[in-house]
Amino acid sequence: MTDIINPTIDLFLYDLRNSLGDDEQDIEQKRQYFYQKFHPTVQEKLKRDGQENNKGIEVEYIQLLKSTYAFFPDSSGEDGYYYPVRLGDSYGLLLEVATPDTKTPEYFAELRAKIQQKLGENIATLGQTWMLSAYLPDSSETTPEEIEKIAKKCYNAIFPNAQKRVEFDGKGEFIGATIFEESINSLKQQTVKLADKEIITVVQNQHIIIAIYPDEATFNKLSGFYIDWMRLFYSHHKIVWAYAQTRILSNIIKDKFSKIQTKIESLEAKISQENRQGNKLEEISDALSQFQIMINQYTQNLNNLKF
Repeated sequence: MTDIINPTIDLFLYDLRNSLGDDEQDIEQKRQYFYQKFHPTVQEKLKRDGQENNKGIEVEYIQLLKSTYAFFPDSSGEDGYYYPVRLGDSYGLLLEVATPDTKTPEYFAELRAKIQQKLGENIATLGQTWMLSAYLPDSSETTPEEIEKIAKKCYNAIFPNAQKRVEFDGKGEFIGATIFEESINSLKQQTVKLADKEIITVVQNQHIIIAIYPDEATFNKLSGFYIDWMRLFYSHHKIVWAYAQTRILSNIIKDKFSKIQTKIESLEAKISQENRQGNKLEEISDALSQFQIMINQYTQNLNNLKF
């Protein structure tokens, strides 16, 4: 079995910081939800550093820790750290765990368990990308077919219960590494508890990148690209999330329009009746008031869809 060196998992997670119509309380609830992904000592560091104290400014990209990243407290064995950022109206978080040793691809299962232990039950409200990286002891003796087999073993290590045999959606090269991409493009709906209320969000079911590097020198170039990947995967998930929102809004708009049509028909029937007594006019007035509320809601949903 082919060994790999320095297996590394980078998990990129994204949460919405504020959306259309949010007030300060809504924004604070989403901030606290994002903070739950961190160890308590790192949460305190985030609050103390105050990198986000620029209310009213939609920053494109800002690191939320003055030290850039924070190592996992009380960690032993594998190296691991948090790297939190703010991207416009969203939050981004990179969780990394790695070992410098030589392992088999199956070892990625242990690394994923360590990631999940740190993350707990917290989920991403915009989406997440798993990126698995390692380099080969002697790539010159490894054929492209063998490299793909290694990538599939890495995939099966972190998704052992996959319902289908993995066939990567994409394959390419990056600074000498062979890159594989697997994405399940179906959307999944999930409910997130924010303090005293719940929000429903729709995200991509799964997105994973596997990078097999030819040697240590190439692998060490990884550190220069994390900011680019943070932005790239954010754009990916924001587009998927925005598309999902349009599907939800479209269904709501269709339902509202159907109710408006029913209300119009009801009004027309009332107005066409010969009985124009006072109580009938009062009934029509009440119906018109309800109709106005429905129109306002319909218009708001159209504006949200346009946004």
